[in-house]
Amino acid sequence: MSLFEILIVAIVFLCCLYVSYTDTKFRKIGNPYTYGLVAFGLACQGVFVYLGITTLPRLLWLLLGGLAVAFLMYYLGIWSPGDSKLFWGVSVALPPTLYSLGRWRYPPFIVAVNTFVPYFLVMMIYILVKTTLRQKVQVLRVTLAPKFLLRFVLSLVSFTGVSVLINRFLPFNLDYFSAIVLFLALFSLFDRFVAQEKQLYFLLPFSAVSVLLALNNPSYFLTMMAITAGLFLFLRFFVATLGDFVFVQEVDVRNLEKGAVPANIVVKDHEGKYTAQEISFTSFISIASRPREAEMVMDITPEGLSQEKVAELRELAKEGHFAAFGNKVKVQQAMPFAPIVLCGVILTVLCRGVFIDRLLELVAR
Repeated sequence: MSLFEILIVAIVFLCCLYVSYTDTKFRKIGNPYTYGLVAFGLACQGVFVYLGITTLPRLLWLLLGGLAVAFLMYYLGIWSPGDSKLFWGVSVALPPTLYSLGRWRYPPFIVAVNTFVPYFLVMMIYILVKTTLRQKVQVLRVTLAPKFLLRFVLSLVSFTGVSVLINRFLPFNLDYFSAIVLFLALFSLFDRFVAQEKQLYFLLPFSAVSVLLALNNPSYFLTMMAITAGLFLFLRFFVATLGDFVFVQEVDVRNLEKGAVPANIVVKDHEGKYTAQEISFTSFISIASRPREAEMVMDITPEGLSQEKVAELRELAKEGHFAAFGNKVKVQQAMPFAPIVLCGVILTVLCRGVFIDRLLELVAR
């Protein structure tokens, strides 16, 4: 790397290091650092365009693509606003020469893989160790329930076909991993906007179209389906459902504190009745679903509850509105994500691309 590129990496690293401290200590990522990182990245990318290392269309694709990924993760409730903006800033700021090795060259995708995959691996091992055999058997029975598997297969066939169709109109070919990311994003948005009781009306015709598409390239279609099914069921079993046993606890509403991250929701129906409902991030068709005909009183927010919301919930509990569910809600253990993004940056710099490629090279030797 040139001295200019080393300087860029050092500034990105120091910024991530500082916001990791504030995120861990105060649960806060300041806007001046995230937006400043985006502005700094745009300025640096402009220099790379001037030097002929990258092009203006690539810069626009980088800026908009990173923003789209960050917004999607925030919209689906996976990242807080600060985490999303930090990821956007990092994906824009890092030099394009860092992505010179391996099959994947798109910076937001590479940073996301280097951030999430090691995190999930560590979490899966931790969850596996901390849960009992009885809990694992309980979750496995739910995962293999016939009703769930039927909807899962329909969903899998439908949106695999849609992903293959979109791939035909892209100016480049998606690898399996990218296609899976597209698949999950499409399905999450579908579940957000289409009521669950109406989803079968879409899934059935989508499935028919997907089968027709599969006739043209059956090996790609079947391979993608197999990889998607395996990854999802594996993550569903270990990361999501089993994680509830480790990271989720029930607390009295009167003991809620600012910053508590809800693990269920509280809604008010048209009759004025308050109910606590599970929002299962383990369900393939409920990743982003919320009740559509009820007032949301407490929602799952990765940034945690505000002081005003905590005061509102305590007042409602005091008035007896939460007696039906014992004045108790579920909260999950808050986890700062900025240090995880920092680890993703370090892996990206060291591996000059997706770390999985470097592991495969080491294994092949």
